[in-house]
Amino acid sequence: MADYLITGDNDLLIIKKYQNIPIITPIQFLNKIDHKGLGSPQN
Repeated sequence: MADYLITGDNDLLIIKKYQNIPIITPIQFLNKIDHKGLGSPQN
């Protein structure tokens, strides 16, 4: 099961959740992991 559905597609973003899984932008996801103290993602 996924924790997040990450997309830039506005048609999906307006739904906000699918089967109780939050639909968020890549920037929102990066902000979430940064606030959890996981640091910056590596390339």
